[in-house]
Amino acid sequence: MKSLLTIFLLLPTLAAAQRPLRLEPKHSAARDLIWTDGMMQLRRPHPAAAPKLGYAVLKARPAPSLERLLPQGYALAPLPQSLDLNYYAVPLDSVERLQALAAWAHESTGLCGSIEFVRANASLATSTQIYAPIYGGRAVFEESKTLIDTVSLPAMDQTIDTLTALPSRHFRHPQGESAHTTVRQIWEAQILTPRWTITEETQSLSNQKSLVARLEGLTKPEETLIIGAHLDSIVSRGSAADAPGADDDASGVAALTEVLRIIEAGQLTFDRSIELHAYAAEEAGLVGSKEIAARYVAAGKKVAGMFQIDMAYYSVPGNSGVIHLLQDYTSRDLRRQAIEWMRNYMGPIYKLGFLPRGSSSDHKAFYDQGYPTLFPFEDPVDHNPYIHSPNDTRAHFDDGLLLRRITQLALLFSIHQGGLQSVAGAYEALKKDLLPEEKRQGLHLAIQNLDNQLYVTVSAPLETTTVEFCPIDEGVNPHCLQERAALGEDTSGPARKFFYSSTAVTWAADQKWRVLAYDANDELIAWRHFTLKAP
Repeated sequence: MKSLLTIFLLLPTLAAAQRPLRLEPKHSAARDLIWTDGMMQLRRPHPAAAPKLGYAVLKARPAPSLERLLPQGYALAPLPQSLDLNYYAVPLDSVERLQALAAWAHESTGLCGSIEFVRANASLATSTQIYAPIYGGRAVFEESKTLIDTVSLPAMDQTIDTLTALPSRHFRHPQGESAHTTVRQIWEAQILTPRWTITEETQSLSNQKSLVARLEGLTKPEETLIIGAHLDSIVSRGSAADAPGADDDASGVAALTEVLRIIEAGQLTFDRSIELHAYAAEEAGLVGSKEIAARYVAAGKKVAGMFQIDMAYYSVPGNSGVIHLLQDYTSRDLRRQAIEWMRNYMGPIYKLGFLPRGSSSDHKAFYDQGYPTLFPFEDPVDHNPYIHSPNDTRAHFDDGLLLRRITQLALLFSIHQGGLQSVAGAYEALKKDLLPEEKRQGLHLAIQNLDNQLYVTVSAPLETTTVEFCPIDEGVNPHCLQERAALGEDTSGPARKFFYSSTAVTWAADQKWRVLAYDANDELIAWRHFTLKAP
């Protein structure tokens, strides 16, 4: 363990008897945190002990063939609640080692994001910054219905076929290193006017670059929406030259291209700036997205939401088109808005879910920097079994309903969160009625002060399954100013359910709050506003 004398991994306090696993004692200041997945943590080493490139954090099954890839000293810890995976924090002195570990991680788990590249000087945000949508999620616009109906599956199939025809998009393959050039050409073919700027973002581990296409917002250009996907591909076994990556993630790039096509075809304008990102080297550890996210936070850029598209085509038979909104590394507030968009425009075609343990995608890079994220996905349990293999081709796809719906959702994200200017007038007429008055009095609240800490208990109708609350502004149809919090269910009486905050809540005097109750179908059944006055 000599090469990791100043880093350690921590298990969370899941139970009183569970103690942190320390590789070496070190203070736990938040500024030292360089990686976490919510269960384990990696902290910044002393500069003298930092490896040349950084670390590969991977989750994999222990095996002799993996041991041969590791340096003499490495850190590992059992993956909580799992018998067959370990965490490894591996110091990196070469790109070749990262490449070998990435191949092993994918072979061992079959999962995306089972490896992350972490620079020794990385830093993480301590909270998520929330930006109010321009148009509340409960609003419905006829123009939006027309726009999402123009999403073309044949156009997206054409993009996928162009990308999968490349010999490889692997970040270290000779042809893969220039895959961003092909994506740029595809995007440039969609641009009808010089409103967009396309930039190539370098990353230090290979010549493969990330792409950013930007449409400047007209009233809030300093606030940016991101729709992202990764442009690289990988195979778990065999030659890097045989990595078509149709679902993982040519499907995501195809969705970005279709959003670009529709925005350009209609010459749509938005209040906020819109950026389309195609990330390099995601399969090597979220490399491209992490570099861009770090640059954005260093430059003080305001990201009003990041929408990730990774594996958007495959559905198991009988489950075609069901969008799974993933809760890992995503914003509860954006998830709630996405549920409203889907219910209003497409119907109840979604489920909530979690990524398989040990996996992630590019949205985590932005979530780690305090930006709100949203990640619609195929079934995380019955996901595409052909990814990371030569068989990840369109031949194994279904009717494409899932890809079409996820692309429609990306457009709705742009319209509501970004502020499509052509529906502003319609919104003015709608917004006063978005919270039904007849549902305003269905909740009762109790605030308790215990040892100078405040806790809230909410009495709600029996059909309630979720109670959420957040501080809001004072405008008409106010929006959350911070990430929504959910109350835990305590007990049920003969006519009411009771929900409570299990941890203390920070209240500001004279701050206005909203509490909302939803049933099992995510239908709003009760809501209210209140202001806690100073004593």
